[in-house]
Amino acid sequence: MEVNNLIKKQFYLKLYKKIFLKKKLFLPLLISLFFILLSQNNYLWVLTFGTFNVPPQQPAFSDFDSINNALKSYKDGYNIYLYNPYDLHAYPFVYPKTWLVIFEYLNLNNNLIFLIFCFFLIYIYYFVLIKLFSFSLKSFKIIFLLFFFSTTNLLLIERLNTDLIIFILLYYVITNKNLFIKNFCFLFSVSLKVFPFFAILVFIKKKIILTIILSCFLLSFISKDIFLGNKNMIEYTLTFAYGSRTFSNSLFKILNYNNFPISRENYYYLLLIIIFILLIFFSFFFLRGIKNNLKYSKNLSEFFIVGSSIYLGTFILGSNIDYRLIFLTFTFPILFKNFENISTKIFFISSFISFYSIWFQYKPGGYLFIITTLFIYLCKFYIFLFLSYKLGSALKNELILYKKKSLFF
Repeated sequence: MEVNNLIKKQFYLKLYKKIFLKKKLFLPLLISLFFILLSQNNYLWVLTFGTFNVPPQQPAFSDFDSINNALKSYKDGYNIYLYNPYDLHAYPFVYPKTWLVIFEYLNLNNNLIFLIFCFFLIYIYYFVLIKLFSFSLKSFKIIFLLFFFSTTNLLLIERLNTDLIIFILLYYVITNKNLFIKNFCFLFSVSLKVFPFFAILVFIKKKIILTIILSCFLLSFISKDIFLGNKNMIEYTLTFAYGSRTFSNSLFKILNYNNFPISRENYYYLLLIIIFILLIFFSFFFLRGIKNNLKYSKNLSEFFIVGSSIYLGTFILGSNIDYRLIFLTFTFPILFKNFENISTKIFFISSFISFYSIWFQYKPGGYLFIITTLFIYLCKFYIFLFLSYKLGSALKNELILYKKKSLFF
């Protein structure tokens, strides 16, 4: 009898190690349960995130829940791109209507279903993160903890911003070998938000022309939603934001605060000038990277191409809150292999400063605001230049490895 009990214990112990430890399932389970339980207590929710300098909102997971509010407005007959009365701040809707279809089909206005869905999203997100960080990072625990407690990551979870879903989808675009599934996940991500289109370079060795045609067809189908949503995008003037529209609006406000007034009409010329300058910098460093003979692991280069392409594309054309910096983690595994390089070390320092950029947010107008904002923006600009260069050499490496394979059927 004792022998049987011992055998059973050994069996369950091996099963536990196999499922929860080796497969890295246990930690994401604990984390997701923690955040779901925390969301049920308003006081603890505000206290916990406020402790880490993350501005909490009610209700919990407010960005994700805002789609429920938009769906309610839409069902009541409002044009949600012009007037969205049930939104927490009455902001017009900014996403394609694909989200409304998903929320209605899954019945996410039901609180229990909503919480279960949030649980699975957070669970898969941390499962993906742990897999990603453990690919090649020797200092996995330290690096993961630094990212886990970063304001970028905690803000993403506190809001449960939809970028989290895009992050998961693009992970499976990279890791899945089936071309049909890769295309499905990619096109689905583009139907939810436009910026994943920048990651299309990941198909450069997998019949990219087909993906381009399908993407253009999809974008034309939702073009009206994209246009109306883009008009409602807020050009954030915050240290925990990045992109041409963020930088131009920040410069516009700084000049006006310091008695160098620029009219709102001239602001758009300022924005175009900044986009043009960024394109010049990108082109210069990208072309320099193409001339470089750096070689990348073919198993990890797709992660780098997706992460760097999204950062560069959103940097040149957008205004992005820092939770979009999570896509930088796709570049980490391959860059850690070249960590001894001084430029790579500066990249990681700049990345982690950017991950904690909420800590540098001050009231606009003073010299402290100008200095700290400039410092953070310079860190993000260095990341931009570094990735422009590395992307050129990474794409060259991909084309050399697969030059004998057709890009077509």
